[in-house]
Order: sequence, then structure tokens, then C-alpha cells
Amino acid sequence: PKMGVSKPLSGCTVSVVDQDLLNQAHLYVLENTEEVLPYIEQHMIHIKTAYPKFRKRTKWLRDKHNSTFIQWLRFKVQSELEEDNHGVSENLRWLAAGPNMAVPLYRNYLIK
Repeated sequence: PKMGVSKPLSGCTVSVVDQDLLNQAHLYVLENTEEVLPYIEQHMIHIKTAYPKFRKRTKWLRDKHNSTFIQWLRFKVQSELEEDNHGVSENLRWLAAGPNMAVPLYRNYLIK
């Protein structure tokens, strides 16, 4: 066998990940991706403008950001993709689209 080649040793089953857990993981990835940082700043400005009474309440802003950013980013990137010369990278397009809820599970897997 080739070195560095990994493969499943059995068939897979498909499991559906809990939506809240998936969103939590997705948000973590987004917030730790440099290409997404300007969008986080835009989103915070958007929240502060939409809810001026709460603009100085840090915890409220963080909670609102956490609960709305994924959907906001998805729509923002989609609208940018509709523009000519949008400059949206393939990576950002996939990040904004989000992960798949269906995950293949293998009982046995050979890792070299």
C-alpha cells in the first residue's frame, strides 16, 4: 500500500448533525477565517444601525451577531455574487453556503 493513503474499511452510514451544533461549529469557523473578518465588521455595523438603542450593550450585540451572522453572510455573499466583477472567492462562496448536515460515518477507517 502507498504511504499516506487513508481509506474506509467498511461501508458508511449517514447521520444528520444537530442544527444548533452545526451552526455553532460553522460560526466558529467563520469567525476564525481571515477572509470573513471584513464581513463580521460590516455585520456589527449593520446591527448597531438597525438597533441603535443597543449599540453600547456588548453582550446583547454579541448574542445578536451570533444568532444572525450565518444567515446574514449567506444573503450578503449571494447578493455580491449577482454583481459584475464581484470579487467573491470560491472559498468565501463555500463558507457562506455552510456545511452539509448529512455526515458519513464509518465504523472502521485505516489511517496511514
